[in-house]
Amino acid sequence: MESILDINRRRKTLPSDPSIKKDQEQALSEELKILNKLAEQQAVLIRKYETALTKQPSS
Repeated sequence: MESILDINRRRKTLPSDPSIKKDQEQALSEELKILNKLAEQQAVLIRKYETALTKQPSS
């Protein structure tokens, strides 16, 4: 989560040169895409664990 927020902060401070900005923006977008996929996979895994824990009999 911290990495995603950091990328969004870096996007706001990109230089004004359009060619540099476009390259950096593309790199940040790719990194953000990967991090979002990881976050999505982690959320699915957490939901799976939560479901499994609620189905376990109490001791």
